Amino acid sequence: MRWQLVVVVAVAGCGGVTTDVGPPGPVDAGGPFFSGGLGGAGGGGLVPMGGGSAGGGNEAGGAPDAGPLDAGRPDAGVDAGQPFVNQRFDLPDAGGLDAGAMTCAWLDGQNCWKRQVDRFRDCGVPVGAVGRFTDGGEACHFDGGVVIDFSSPLPEAGDGGNTLWITALRVRDARGTSCFETAYTLGRTRFRAGTEDVHSHNRSLFTYEMICPDGRRYDNVAENGACETFGLRYLGGGVPGHDVVCDGAECRVLFNGTTEGRRVAARCLR
Repeated sequence: MRWQLVVVVAVAGCGGVTTDVGPPGPVDAGGPFFSGGLGGAGGGGLVPMGGGSAGGGNEAGGAPDAGPLDAGRPDAGVDAGQPFVNQRFDLPDAGGLDAGAMTCAWLDGQNCWKRQVDRFRDCGVPVGAVGRFTDGGEACHFDGGVVIDFSSPLPEAGDGGNTLWITALRVRDARGTSCFETAYTLGRTRFRAGTEDVHSHNRSLFTYEMICPDGRRYDNVAENGACETFGLRYLGGGVPGHDVVCDGAECRVLFNGTTEGRRVAARCLR
């Protein structure tokens, strides 16, 4: 399904921004267009309460949960002949830990989100390199043997601006080992590297939290002490977020809120 969407971004204290995101691509079963509704990191779209758009919609609307069950952690080897499938999962139990906030110090420091995104780079995707899509757009191959698989094939985007694609992805290193994966469901996204998971969870239309591997949670709620410049940082790619963006024959895997701010983690061409 393809849509043409013009979104008005209401930025507190900053007026408004209108963004033409072009015709978004197809949505995996169980996943809406914007992963994070209007806020969230593996979702989170176009209000400054999140950073990306690859994860699963907003729970506030009462849509049914996509279901439990984790399909298991990556094996040492992956059968390249099998298509990559977006996995279902549950959020980890809070375990009685007090909720924290994404303070300015947390955003500026070496937080669990930055460390997890670094694991993507550790898979061996060459910095600055450009991979090539398979004919069907379901995978992108890089020199040296690294492959990125997509759960929803990425056809060539038409003219008219960037296209945001909702798709889970898996990075296979040169040995064929799965070393980084994303998965999404309604209002939630999982970022997996090896045996460690980082989750994003949209708690409402405008609020979300990051859940670190140790179970600690950090939200963007002002009353909890979230960074007072959170909205401005969002506009500059400075808060946790993730997008797969296509423009014509090129697609980019993006992460926000990294050490560099917004990181282009991979580029793929037809």
